[in-house]
Amino acid sequence: MSFRFLGIRISVSFWFTALITVLLLMDKTGLMPLVFVSFIVHEAGHILFLRRFKKVRAIDFHPAGITIVENNLTVSGYKKDILVNMAGPLANLGLAILWLPIYIISQNQYIIMAILINCAIAFFNLLPMATLDGRQILYRLICLYRSEDTAHKVTGVVSLITLIACAATGMWVFLRVKNNPTLLITSVYMLIMELARSYFFNKTSI
Repeated sequence: MSFRFLGIRISVSFWFTALITVLLLMDKTGLMPLVFVSFIVHEAGHILFLRRFKKVRAIDFHPAGITIVENNLTVSGYKKDILVNMAGPLANLGLAILWLPIYIISQNQYIIMAILINCAIAFFNLLPMATLDGRQILYRLICLYRSEDTAHKVTGVVSLITLIACAATGMWVFLRVKNNPTLLITSVYMLIMELARSYFFNKTSI
């Protein structure tokens, strides 16, 4: 399914829709809608800043996540790109702060979960690994003072170390807290993607 919104092409794949449907049907906690909305808020933060710099061309929703396609004809610079990368986590933290006084007044447990989910998404995305915002921020910070090749190599090593640490933490959580393999599965998936990314990058660099 594809349509245009505010001049941006929005594409939603069948498998993305199927994945969301399965997750909602399997969710026994009632928290999946909160997670989904939090991810939308995260991406909306990126999009708002990208539109400010006139760089958004398309947004693709697929099983691996959400991809924002930028207009290659628009050059914004590393500093503005860092702001764009930070916008997503900041949007989640902003939403968590907005929910905080409501929780203080109501003491509603659903609201505290919304706050925790948004904080978790924000801090997780700031980790310097895989395709997360933290890696992009680190890459662009290095590019301000060193070459892009150096930035690729440094962020690749940092990403690999961080992913291994997350996978180890995920294994520990899984062994200590039964039926909670979320971090382990996510880390292993990202580790495989990172190794594949490094393999193809090295291949094209030869």
